[in-house]
Amino acid sequence: MPVLIKDANGAVVSLASPVITGSVSVYRNINLAATGQVVKGSAGQIYGGLLFNLALGTGVGPAAFQGATLNDLTSGGTYTDTINNPNALFEVEITTIGTPDQFHWRKNGGVWSANTSITGSAQTLSDGVTVTFAATTGHGLDSWKITTGNPQPRYLKIYDKATAPASSDTPLFTIPLPPPAPDGTRHFPVEIPGEVCGHAFALGIGVRATTGIADADTGIPGTNEVVVNILYF
Repeated sequence: MPVLIKDANGAVVSLASPVITGSVSVYRNINLAATGQVVKGSAGQIYGGLLFNLALGTGVGPAAFQGATLNDLTSGGTYTDTINNPNALFEVEITTIGTPDQFHWRKNGGVWSANTSITGSAQTLSDGVTVTFAATTGHGLDSWKITTGNPQPRYLKIYDKATAPASSDTPLFTIPLPPPAPDGTRHFPVEIPGEVCGHAFALGIGVRATTGIADADTGIPGTNEVVVNILYF
């Protein structure tokens, strides 16, 4: 069965006959991480496949000041509501001038919270998002906006190796996997390029996924972020 080699526009430019003969097998992993995995432990060839990056951003952006008096709020934490609200907007407002001042907050234009006294320490809003005021007094009726999300790419490394690859190994191919759309509603499948499919792996086929592009990167994707479906001989 020939392998179609396509150019960057998807046009077929050549046919590559498989170096390894035999029936096509499927390697499927819905949770590929930085720990290497063996697709095939002997000589082989990749026929094709679809790859997905399902990584929704957990980052908390800096607080954007909307007031005119005292800009001393720092946002922080790790955003956790990535499934229901991949990119959220938190609004924080000073509501009461006193000792200490008080604030309230809301998420995505929802109902405002009850007034909360400023402590000067990290105070949790919801879904892992925190705010810290440097001063407990001296504010005007100031406000801030905080956004969450920022999905990031992931990287599939493919190795010519019969055993599980490690960060100390050099991949033959590195395939970037683009992040989901910022609103989390669309994911972009990546086809394994024809150049990879046309290569004969002499020892075996190994794979691992990382958060960084460097060969030795050990960044671990989150649970079920990188999904791979690989057809091979």
